[in-house]
Amino acid sequence: MPATVYGPSLVIALLAIRPGWWCNALTAYLQAFPQLRIVAAPLKLDEILVMLDTTSAQTLVLEATVCTPHLPFALQVLHTTHPDLNIVIIADTLGEYQMAEQGGVDTVLLKSNLLGALDPAIFL
Repeated sequence: MPATVYGPSLVIALLAIRPGWWCNALTAYLQAFPQLRIVAAPLKLDEILVMLDTTSAQTLVLEATVCTPHLPFALQVLHTTHPDLNIVIIADTLGEYQMAEQGGVDTVLLKSNLLGALDPAIFL
């Protein structure tokens, strides 16, 4: 598979983000990358796990609020069932940020500070 600056030529990313204008804006931004295929993911952990089993997604972009206060458990399950999955957590608060960092995810980003940091995190 040919490579790009950010990795393989096609990356499939599941987005588990609450619906709304922020989700729409993030999706539109990510769709501008021709080597990225965006798939909307459900907002429940068990449904996310099923979707991960049925797709060849390499990356999961998860809004921390979707799993808070069960984020540590969700991350443990994701790491156990999909150890090679690139997990990118988008946190609203420093508390969510710290929880995700302690959960050992690949990348944690504050929603208010995404500019320039999201692209390399998705194509890890």
